[in-house]
Amino acid sequence: MVMNSGQHKKVNKKRIFISCLMVVFFFLAVFTPVNAGWIELSLNTPRDMYSVGETINYTLQVANSDSLNYTLNVTNVYPNGTAELLDTNLFLTSGANKTYLCSYVVQRADIGADKSVKDTLEVEGFDEAGDEVIARVTKSTEILAPAIAIIKTASLDGTCPGSHSLSAHIGDTVTYCFNVINTGDVNLTGIEVRDSRYGEIPLEGISLMPDESTAGTITHIINESDVPAVTNIATVNATTEEGVEVSDDDECTVSVSTLAGIDVRKSAQPDSGAPGTTVNFSITVTNLGELNLSPVYINDSLPLGLDFIKATDGGQNSGQWVNWSVDTLQSGDMVTVYLEANISGDVTGTLTNFVTVSGKLPGGELITNDTITNVTAYASGISVEKSASPSRGVNGTDINFSITVTNRGGADLSPVYINDSLPPGLDFIKATDDGQNSGQWVNWSINTLSASESTTVYLVARLHVNESQLGVLVNHVNVSGRLPAGGTVFSETEASVNAYTTPPVVESFTQSSDNPVEGEDVTITAHVTDDLGVDTVNLTYINLSNYVSTVSMGLVSGTTLDGYWNATIPGQPAGTVLTIYITACDVTGNCTSTTPHMKHWTTDLTRLCPFSGVRPVYPPPYTPPSDTSTSPWYPHYPGGNPLCIGVWGY
Repeated sequence: MVMNSGQHKKVNKKRIFISCLMVVFFFLAVFTPVNAGWIELSLNTPRDMYSVGETINYTLQVANSDSLNYTLNVTNVYPNGTAELLDTNLFLTSGANKTYLCSYVVQRADIGADKSVKDTLEVEGFDEAGDEVIARVTKSTEILAPAIAIIKTASLDGTCPGSHSLSAHIGDTVTYCFNVINTGDVNLTGIEVRDSRYGEIPLEGISLMPDESTAGTITHIINESDVPAVTNIATVNATTEEGVEVSDDDECTVSVSTLAGIDVRKSAQPDSGAPGTTVNFSITVTNLGELNLSPVYINDSLPLGLDFIKATDGGQNSGQWVNWSVDTLQSGDMVTVYLEANISGDVTGTLTNFVTVSGKLPGGELITNDTITNVTAYASGISVEKSASPSRGVNGTDINFSITVTNRGGADLSPVYINDSLPPGLDFIKATDDGQNSGQWVNWSINTLSASESTTVYLVARLHVNESQLGVLVNHVNVSGRLPAGGTVFSETEASVNAYTTPPVVESFTQSSDNPVEGEDVTITAHVTDDLGVDTVNLTYINLSNYVSTVSMGLVSGTTLDGYWNATIPGQPAGTVLTIYITACDVTGNCTSTTPHMKHWTTDLTRLCPFSGVRPVYPPPYTPPSDTSTSPWYPHYPGGNPLCIGVWGY
């Protein structure tokens, strides 16, 4: 019987005192005949050594060798780490003990580096004085672990061992070698090897002690069904004397080579270009072997950026693939097919075109080869920028447009066309660089614009809008360039000009009489200008009683853009004072008015003037002498010289 036992002291909960207490009690135990405060644990197994799969029966005992009673929790921790609570609050009187029986089936995963499994008995609790006690004992049991290994190899000369991978030809004899080794530490019986292709393999022996080995072989003649390779797996099974099963497997691959070959060559002409370039590919396939190939497949994968156009010799297009089928390619013969594709411009840079060829040998084996051809696709593109200065104005304003065209690609553009469309309201004035005007269009032609090069042309147009065209005028321009392969790149942009108007301007006005007399009509003539055109001109006059009269002035000369307008104020009574102003409005409703001014009408004294044809006037304000009610007075300068036009003299 194997036993692990130990006596364990009471310990204080505060770990800082554990070591000290253990030393003190140890001193008392050695030098004092009193054995107080001890719990004794034992953990036994029937044998010292077990095998995987066997059951270990454990006998566990907890004994109280102290003079005090204990209350304990008893736990067993199995080799796999599982803890089982065997007793809760076990009351163990002084001198008493309790025994437990536990069992465990050994698993391979439980075995430690020292080839053992460990079971631990633990107790914890308090004595009747309230002191804590913790005790633990561990039992290590040696485990015999069964294991078996198989190594499968192959050779062409019949020797063993061979190699895990082997290259052979049709008709070669391959010897498969099976080597079985007992890698465990227990005896194994009933050893059996089965191959996934050849079934059960005869062995030299079917029982092995630790570190012993046995072997077996089988041969196979390589045939066409083994092409291109044959892989099979060997599995060994065995049992221990206790009935525990062990197994292992290994595989071996034999690659079958045939005396055949196929070659493919591919070229592209041209091997670079801009979008629209047509690339001509030639694909030549050669049978390098001694056997005919039938059929032969040619599979070409066009990369994105190359679009299929056509293929010779029955080549079939599907998406980016072009496929050919050749019935038979005799040994040493070659065949060439052709393919045309267009550089689309969707992808730039290096475009890699793959081609794969395959041929079937008489035995059904396929042989393949592949190659690539690179085509460089240049980027292509054209851009245009346009600006307007000034970006706003009234009729008559000249707008200067600049148009810059840039070749954004890697290939020259020839020719390049610039087409500018002036909107209604902008009249062509002039253009640089031989720009040609036709109606609202201005067109330029540039012979060549090199890769990454820019050019700028200029255009002057004058604002000439009507009422409906006021606001934003959008000037469009489009450019196009022809690629070397014939494709065209295109771009467009626009520039905006804000056309606005100002109110009419009353440049000046005149009056038919500066000092009208009673009853005299006065004609007012105004010189009015406007960028869009004058719509109405009104003359307004207001008397001292705030009576307002407005008359429409008519255009008498010039145009609505620059003309003369007049209207007549009917004769007024003597002493009338009118406030007069002119209001002019254009077709959009913008209006302007002149500063008001005063107009006076005086008394007509023509009948009192002694000089024929001379009109006497009373310059306002006039107050006659108090005694002139019956005797008229004649106007004259002081000094007695009568004048009909002047100031009154006395």
